[in-house]
Amino acid sequence: MSWQVKYALANFAKDGPSVAEHLGGDVIRIVTDNRPDVVAAISAVRTVDQATAAGYRDRVEGLDFLCRYRAACVWEGEAIRYLEDNQVGWGIALARSTSSGTPIRMARRSPRRTTPEGSWGAR
Repeated sequence: MSWQVKYALANFAKDGPSVAEHLGGDVIRIVTDNRPDVVAAISAVRTVDQATAAGYRDRVEGLDFLCRYRAACVWEGEAIRYLEDNQVGWGIALARSTSSGTPIRMARRSPRRTTPEGSWGAR
């Protein structure tokens, strides 16, 4: 298991509204009461190109979100268009926290799912 997946699982294990379970490899499911489950792949690649995005979509059933944990990650335009055209969210999660220790989750996403409260995604 990559450090990125371990980091995500550890952060969701803290008290919060969501929990995550490891589905295998670099894929997790995020479960939040009263919201749709989210299947996310956490990639370790430095550059996400269209082939990488398509590979994740092909091999991860029900992929909702493709994520990276480094701000230096490059998202190529064709990969972004491919993911958005296929209604898969994408973005980065920065491994920082506030002074209170609360993780800051930042992401860009396509509007795949909505709830009465609005789009799911970054909090």
